[in-house]
Amino acid sequence: MGSHGPLPASMPRLDLELGAPPPSGNLSGVARDVYRKVARRLARQPGHLAKVDGDVLELYAQSIADYWRLRDEIATEGEVITAPNSYRQANPKCGLRSAAYREALAAAVQLGISPTSRIRVHAKGIRVKEPNPIAQF
Repeated sequence: MGSHGPLPASMPRLDLELGAPPPSGNLSGVARDVYRKVARRLARQPGHLAKVDGDVLELYAQSIADYWRLRDEIATEGEVITAPNSYRQANPKCGLRSAAYREALAAAVQLGISPTSRIRVHAKGIRVKEPNPIAQF
């Protein structure tokens, strides 16, 4: 029973395969490391990570890697730079860093790994399909 009452009997149930697919070749090296680290941690929580979550997990990992890279570049270059026309202006990478942060946060909420989303992580009406160890042979 959720906060709005029980789920309707006619509501379809989803059969989700547990685990995460391996990271795609599109991720940077740092993002691939983040992907593997987060996937391992999520996989330890029964029913928390399904194969269909791979794209969101990749978005989170790449956004975090982009944020870290931009943070380091801004620390080196400064938040204010001299433009080609000799005027001082805000480093455009500051906006990119903010966008990477927002993307990472949105993906973290979807994955249930942000502090506020952990409270709501238990979805109602979703049945998780356990992998069949015999099917692997």
